[in-house]
Amino acid sequence: MTILVVEDEQIILKTILKKMELKDVTGVGVENGQKAFEYLNNEDNQLPDLIWLDYHLPDMNGIKFMDMLRQDDRIKDIPVIVVSNSANNETMKDMMLLGIKDYYVKAEQKLDDLIEGALELTNN
Repeated sequence: MTILVVEDEQIILKTILKKMELKDVTGVGVENGQKAFEYLNNEDNQLPDLIWLDYHLPDMNGIKFMDMLRQDDRIKDIPVIVVSNSANNETMKDMMLLGIKDYYVKAEQKLDDLIEGALELTNN
């Protein structure tokens, strides 16, 4: 199983990837949306089973990311979860309408629980 983690905070990204490794999950980490699409569009890379997306990235927000993802038939059906430090009902509603599987607030969840949730989504 491969999960593409799009997270701009390096310490958090490294921690997520290490915890995934401990659960025998291949985590691929990128710091922004552009790098995520470079990875997704590289024919040599295996497409991930799930995208773990931070809503606030330096180059785009989650809505723009989802708009771009859904425009590409090759990658548009990859499940996406949003894991962010901020959430309001409007943002969450907009993201759900764009087809994300779930929206988690980092501060309200343990990292291990977030990873377990992500794994459950890929197994369904």
